[in-house]
Amino acid sequence: LTLGIGSIAGTLWFRSGLTASTPGIGLSALVPTSLRESEPGTTTRDALLVPFNWLSTGVMFAMTGLLHLPTLMYHNLNHTALPMPMATTLTIVWLTVATLMIGSRLASVLSAVTIPLLCSSLAFTAGLFRDPSWTQIFVIWATASSACSILFSRMRSPSTELALMTSRAWMLGTLAVSTTSFNLEHRVIPVVVLPVLFMINRHSLSGLQRTIIAILANVHSLLLVGGVMGLQGNVTSLFSFYDENVLRVFFPALVGSVFVFELLRPRLEQELVDVWQVVLRVCGGVVVFAAMVRGLPSFPMSVLTVGTFLAAAAFELWNAIRRQQEFYVWNAFALIAGCGGWMIVERLIVPGTGMSQILLLVLSAITLTVAEKSRGHQQAAIFIRPMRMIGISLPIVVSVLALFRTTMAGADVRGLQALAVFGCAAIYFHQWLLSRRRLFLLLAGAVANLAFVLLWRSLHFSDPQFYMVPIGLSVLGLIEVLKKELPSASHDPLRYVGALIILVSPVFDILSGSWAHLLSLLVLSTLVVLLSIGLRLRALMYTGTAFILADLAGMIFRATEDRMSLLWIGGLGLGVAVIALAAICENHRDRVLARIRTLSAALATWE
Repeated sequence: LTLGIGSIAGTLWFRSGLTASTPGIGLSALVPTSLRESEPGTTTRDALLVPFNWLSTGVMFAMTGLLHLPTLMYHNLNHTALPMPMATTLTIVWLTVATLMIGSRLASVLSAVTIPLLCSSLAFTAGLFRDPSWTQIFVIWATASSACSILFSRMRSPSTELALMTSRAWMLGTLAVSTTSFNLEHRVIPVVVLPVLFMINRHSLSGLQRTIIAILANVHSLLLVGGVMGLQGNVTSLFSFYDENVLRVFFPALVGSVFVFELLRPRLEQELVDVWQVVLRVCGGVVVFAAMVRGLPSFPMSVLTVGTFLAAAAFELWNAIRRQQEFYVWNAFALIAGCGGWMIVERLIVPGTGMSQILLLVLSAITLTVAEKSRGHQQAAIFIRPMRMIGISLPIVVSVLALFRTTMAGADVRGLQALAVFGCAAIYFHQWLLSRRRLFLLLAGAVANLAFVLLWRSLHFSDPQFYMVPIGLSVLGLIEVLKKELPSASHDPLRYVGALIILVSPVFDILSGSWAHLLSLLVLSTLVVLLSIGLRLRALMYTGTAFILADLAGMIFRATEDRMSLLWIGGLGLGVAVIALAAICENHRDRVLARIRTLSAALATWE
């Protein structure tokens, strides 16, 4: 105590200018600058005070470095009481006073190093902890170094800057240690350290420093969530913990962290914020995947997870509007797709019932509607291209899923699947009405044919007519739509192909002796003829007429299998009809010829 008081008093004496002595060499490095730079000229009093000042200052520093600092380190490592608490305390008080009053740089560093060690040692000596742990020691160190930082920041000088840097190192060290554990006791450290770091540097913090503090606060808030949920020990215990609900709670916590950093973005370093948000997103995906392999979630956890997915998707859409970047729109769709995949894995949606296809169809309709409504709004225009791409692609996905289930999986077809595919055809047809692009009409026709196939299979209809007639009509429609793109020479052959697909469909059953198919062929042939009249196509007229005649002949021959007299009656009736027709033509020759010429001229204008 005497040496410390003498050292400080002597230094203050020389600083006051009451004496003017010049220290020599040796311990002069330990004497403050104001003492070393005093004016030359020595008195008798100076000759006594200068050596005493050197001696007392040197002894105090030597005691600190050789005795008290090793003692503090030893007893902190062993969690034992100090043998000389009063002497150690007075020495460190002297270091603090020397830092603040006489501006000693060496004293500033030693005081900042020893004060946290002294506080923890005094706690052991006073018996405040029955069974002290490293967690409690780190909390004491963080609190003591934070208090030192506040003290040194209030009295700024060249010497206190070194002390402040040392205290910051203590604070950051304890903060780093606390980052490795879920224990709730460790959360006291960030509560103490982070506000102090912000307060002592609030006027000089750069965007990068603010971002680092925000990231540290975010990490400790996530660790707090784990601690509240019951996690203990180091951070690796997150994936070995038996309760998978902890992982499911971490997912909304990570998503919420992304939200917070987006709101704080203007005050932070944007590039580092982008990197940290990517890290948070990746961690969110990891915890969701890790939770999926553990077991099925409860209903509240399912609602929480689905709600988090939807909230994250809405957040990405908001980002897309605010930043006018399509990247965030695709992020939103990726989240929605991830939500759907998660629901399938967790068995909230069972594939094969048709419900997933209906959901995709509804999503397609929503996206196309949003794309159409966004045309009149400048900020929402960023949605148009991604929404249209998704809306147009989803019906194809629905159709492929239905086809795969029908052909590859070998499962029974449900009516709901056919309804979903009909909805896909309706979406493409509606897009054709809006844009008049032939591609949508072709897609509508192809998907409609697939829908008919699924419908007939769901109803267990196996007659070829149900499958071939829609295909034949689609071929005829395709020729009319692509008339300009197809070579003229291929029009009639393709029309014959389409008509034959329609008219040949009941022939196989007719050969088996089915009257119903004879009648259906007559109806189909008549429809082809009517279609040819409407479209003014000679190929369809010729084909339909030929099949009508063939069908009538087939009816006669089919009837003669049971009653041969019908053949004679049919032949007699045909002969009478021919004679009557000849008589009419002879009596009205001019009118008949004129009518034939008119029909020929009309047919000549047909394709």
